[in-house]
Amino acid sequence: MGLWDWDLRTNAVYYSPEWKRQIGYEDDEIASDINEWKSRVHPEDLEKKIATLEACLAHPTGGYTLQFRFLHKRVASSQNDTVE
Repeated sequence: MGLWDWDLRTNAVYYSPEWKRQIGYEDDEIASDINEWKSRVHPEDLEKKIATLEACLAHPTGGYTLQFRFLHKRVASSQNDTVE
């Protein structure tokens, strides 16, 4: 099982090697940064997920559930390709 852990005090994120492998990356291809996560959330889901995270951080309730689509490396790469 892959996991990620966001330290809100330092803003550093730990992404396990298994988590990276599951989305098509090698361990050294993803930095310990929350923007790595943001860049891989499906574009149609990102705005709502960021708003949910911000609301939770502003008014913690003890827990929440967040479901979203995540982009695999193959999909992310193909979205950046230009077709002429």
